Amino acid sequence: MAHGRNYGEERFSPLSAVNDANVKRLGLAWDFKYPVDRVVEATPIEVDGVLYTTGAYSMVFALDAKTGELLWQYDPKVWQGIQGRGCCDAANRGVAVWEGKVYVGVYDGRLEALDAATGELLWSVNTLIDS
Repeated sequence: MAHGRNYGEERFSPLSAVNDANVKRLGLAWDFKYPVDRVVEATPIEVDGVLYTTGAYSMVFALDAKTGELLWQYDPKVWQGIQGRGCCDAANRGVAVWEGKVYVGVYDGRLEALDAATGELLWSVNTLIDS
């Protein structure tokens, strides 16, 4: 389907566990402090109880969805002087997860695949054309 659940990108959830009768009893279960205090624009993806997301400079994080425990993090070591040379400061808009791999488009033009269980770099390719 689409990122926002439907083609209208409404992000509406049809689930009924949270409703008018119990919404007032909800509270914060956990939070996560990103190691770099910059812009965050990614929507986490949940696969088998693990949340995968990105932060500034294309850093990737795997978190236990129930506890918020950091399972692993990956830093592609983007040169921080690159910010402002492209769109959107140092933001990264998230990852894709497929068949045990986490894919991230890195701010400096690399496309990388990580092992979803460990965060180990499996491969990296530069997608930019030298000029």
